[in-house]
Amino acid sequence: MKKCAVFCVLFAVSLPVLGQGLYFDIGVGAGLGTLKLDGTEFENYDLNEKAVDIGMKLGCGPIAGMPVYVAAALEGMGHRFSDDYNYIQFNSYVAGPSLIVYPFPHFQIAATAGYSFTANDSDIGEMYNSESGFGGSVSAAMDIGSNKHGLLVGAKYYLSITTLEESGAEQHMSLMALFVRYAYRTKL
Repeated sequence: MKKCAVFCVLFAVSLPVLGQGLYFDIGVGAGLGTLKLDGTEFENYDLNEKAVDIGMKLGCGPIAGMPVYVAAALEGMGHRFSDDYNYIQFNSYVAGPSLIVYPFPHFQIAATAGYSFTANDSDIGEMYNSESGFGGSVSAAMDIGSNKHGLLVGAKYYLSITTLEESGAEQHMSLMALFVRYAYRTKL
């Protein structure tokens, strides 16, 4: 509930900005992830490994006649290790403000930073969630589309640093991914 409240407050704060329209995007990505627990990289070459990205942004813009948008973002990454019988899933989420800029027509650069939390899962035993932490992402994408509807195709780097509740271990998750997102925005 606390996480939802943080997201709602960040969204409400972003609305009064002198925007002229709605910005919304949602999508998925996949790529190469890394996971470190207390500085030691978690890896096992005998396991299948997958890393995915999900996310959405909601905000307003363009601001003051410039191709700049301000949004509230909710993003997440999952890093899964599995074999034929069991799995361990490390999930990290970030909620915070996002700045989206179009330095050239059809090219978007975005950055998000904010509150991060972890919700890990496994079918082989109890996994622990985290206390609050810090996370963020930066991305660059081609915006394919006209009018208000578009398709973002790009690359993203995601980082989350949290402390696990039970063990006190510091968990670092990062992801370099290619993504596809639907975007609704008012263009200049």
